[in-house]
Amino acid sequence: MLPLRWTDAYEERDGNSVFLHSDIVYERRTDPRTHGTHGRPRFFLRSSTPFMATPRETLRWDVLPSLLAAAEQRQTLVGARGSSATPSLSPGEVDGPELPIDPCEVFPLFEPHLFTRAPSRDPTVLEKYPRLLSYNDPTARKKCKEWMRSEALVLELLKKHPHPHIVKYHGVVLEVDRIAGLAFERLPHRLDQRRGAAAPPLDVAKVISGISEALGHLHGLGYSHNDVNPQNIMLTDDDEAVLIDFDSCLPEGMPLSKGTTPTWGNGATVSSRENDMACLSQVKDLLLEVFATAP
Repeated sequence: MLPLRWTDAYEERDGNSVFLHSDIVYERRTDPRTHGTHGRPRFFLRSSTPFMATPRETLRWDVLPSLLAAAEQRQTLVGARGSSATPSLSPGEVDGPELPIDPCEVFPLFEPHLFTRAPSRDPTVLEKYPRLLSYNDPTARKKCKEWMRSEALVLELLKKHPHPHIVKYHGVVLEVDRIAGLAFERLPHRLDQRRGAAAPPLDVAKVISGISEALGHLHGLGYSHNDVNPQNIMLTDDDEAVLIDFDSCLPEGMPLSKGTTPTWGNGATVSSRENDMACLSQVKDLLLEVFATAP
């Protein structure tokens, strides 16, 4: 069994031609007792076939094994007939062999004096892991590592200065000596899903007030979130708004790296509270299009 971690479809251009392909990140099932010494064996694979609409279980049980078998057969033919008859493909190329994911390339080093280790896993904790769907790009790998370390540092600061409208952070998830994930309190509802369903009724004033308080707390610490939008706001069962996702959060005035989600904010190129408030204003407008209660 090959547990799927992520899969997505992409559009690429080759001259005037446009083609689709899928990138897949998966794990091979191993004895969980070995994870502490070897980490989880992850792999990256690209296919010329888009699988966006394919059910996850079909991908896991049927498609992925067949893709791996086809890649292996291709490599066997290369050895038997020579590269001129069947061109060789490198690991990670479209329709090529799988590319092993090196944890040192994408996961920051755990530094005990800077980071808190999350307690043992339990169902009340949500673990956030990077997608790694751009693993074949060395620049993307480097950014993934930088963004994860940056977010963990911000969360450690917020752990010392908590706020009821900012997600509770439990610590980092370790694999050997690397930070492979971040652990948070599990929250029941996401604002963008609630908005999409348009029910039950939502007190918009309460949501905007809660996130405004969270941003005020963050700004008081000298940081801006830089990516406030409905996907980064959760709701409790009592409709209390909770701000999440701090991988774009930076000290005010610093150049944005990951930056703000496209179409959101005021076009800022540096971390700023004005950008946060522009995003919050957009959130308010979107909610008022669906829910009648006005702030």
